[in-house]
Amino acid sequence: MKIAEPPTRDSALTYPRRMGERRWLALDGLRGVAVLMVLVDHAGLIPGAHPVLGAAGVTIFFVLSGFLITHVIVAARDRGDWSMRRFLMARVVRLLPALLTMQLVVTVWWLLAGRPFADIFWQIVSATLYLENMFPGDGGSTDLLAHTWSLATEEQFYLLWPLALPLALRTRSPMLLIVTGVLASMVARLVLGFNGQDGTHVSLPANAFALLLGGLLVVETANVSRSRAQRAGVYVGLALICALVTTPLILAPIGVALVAMFVVAFALPGVPLLELGWLRFVGRISYALYLWHWPVLVLTGHVLSGVSALPALALSFVLAVASTVWLEEPVRRRWRARQTTPAKTLVRA
Repeated sequence: MKIAEPPTRDSALTYPRRMGERRWLALDGLRGVAVLMVLVDHAGLIPGAHPVLGAAGVTIFFVLSGFLITHVIVAARDRGDWSMRRFLMARVVRLLPALLTMQLVVTVWWLLAGRPFADIFWQIVSATLYLENMFPGDGGSTDLLAHTWSLATEEQFYLLWPLALPLALRTRSPMLLIVTGVLASMVARLVLGFNGQDGTHVSLPANAFALLLGGLLVVETANVSRSRAQRAGVYVGLALICALVTTPLILAPIGVALVAMFVVAFALPGVPLLELGWLRFVGRISYALYLWHWPVLVLTGHVLSGVSALPALALSFVLAVASTVWLEEPVRRRWRARQTTPAKTLVRA
């Protein structure tokens, strides 16, 4: 799937024109890095890294999503063809077929294993309605869909952000308003977290800062040229993210989000490391891989089991490739073919 081109210099955004044939390929690679961090965490491949490594990976996803979705919204408004209905329908087409298919397969698997449907019924309801972050489980052996909390957080943001962003852009200082939102979300995470409130780490208020930081890149940023210094910035940023996984869970996502914002900005002109073919492919299947890996680990009994979880992860990769190639992308192609107005292609997020 082609990623939407950066807007021209005469638009409201400040990103440069398409750089040769590059269309932010490095962001696919960064998405691949993020999902691998989550997989390594949940499989327990690095002893002692759980659960901060996975939280860092999800935070990178949030920053990427905030950037890409904000770009979609602002670019469409610049072109004069913005439609909230079409935006939401595109999200449904992008996300729901794979989610429902995964739920159907793992439910059948669950029942064939002789387990009661009642144990997962409400999980299916909350995951389908993108409410899992409001009713988080404990990540135990019956929490097949606990990982969908991050999808719920994103979708709740996508409902609010297209309404709030135009209002912010009409003010004298959109950046100030967004930064205020970032700081308020960070404070909410720290206050609720240190007060021991259950489930706050998966709520939208406690994670909105990462999505807003991604959006901030679109609203206020300087052009970044393709240079050694720019590439070095990406490598240093990735190293800092690795170092931040040793910090407490309450604090780590805040540091990771701040660093990830700069990594995304520096990665836009292109970075060889993040443009490796295999890494971009992992990024391409990252949504399906995220969907499948957790229920497969739970159903096979390999959550945090270390090296013995590798076969389960391999199965997750196979299922993710099948979902991406045979389900998600064909559905999206048919959806785009039905759109008659030019330039309706949405960025993957």
